[in-house]
Amino acid sequence: MSTTKAKEKEWPTPQIMALIGKEARPRTSPDEATKSDIRRFVQAVMDDNPVYYDEARAAKSKFGGVVAPGSYPITFTGKRHPGTPDPMDERVRSLGQESRELYVPVPGDARMFHGSSDLEIRRLARPGDRITVRERLVDIFEKTGRSGRLAFVVTEKTFTNQRGEVLCIERYTGVGIVG
Repeated sequence: MSTTKAKEKEWPTPQIMALIGKEARPRTSPDEATKSDIRRFVQAVMDDNPVYYDEARAAKSKFGGVVAPGSYPITFTGKRHPGTPDPMDERVRSLGQESRELYVPVPGDARMFHGSSDLEIRRLARPGDRITVRERLVDIFEKTGRSGRLAFVVTEKTFTNQRGEVLCIERYTGVGIVG
C-alpha cells in the first residue's frame, strides 16, 4: 500500500479530531443593515411580506417596525471591510470551507460540497443592526456511501447584532468524497 493510501486510511487523524471545538475569530459586517439592503434581499428571495419594506404596515405589526427575513444575517458572511482580501479567494482555495481558520484537510483530491444547512431563527434583524458572525467547528467524521468514503465537516455559525442578541444559528455540513 502506498504511503498516501495509508495516510488516507487514517483520516480523520487525532490531530484533525483535535480541531473540533475550535473557533474562528468573530467577523463583523463593515456596514449596518439598511432598509435598502433588506428590500433588495426580499426581492431576491421573492418574499413580499410588507413588514420587510412598508414602514406604515410594519409599525402596526407585532414587530413594531421594519425587520429583515430570518435568513438575512447569513448574507453578511462574505462581506468584507474595504482594503481587506476578498474572502471568496480564500473560500475557493479552501474548497468551500467558509473560514480558513477552521480549514480541515481532507485526504486525496476531495472537494468539499454543500451537504446541508439548518437555520435556527431566534430574532429578526432590523435596519441599523451591525451583524457579527462567530463560527466554530462542531464535528468531523467519515461515512461510507455508494460512491465510497465520504468526509463530513460540520460548522456552526452564530449571528448576533450589536447588542449581542442572537439573530440566528446556522449549522452547515460540508461533504467530500475521499480518494
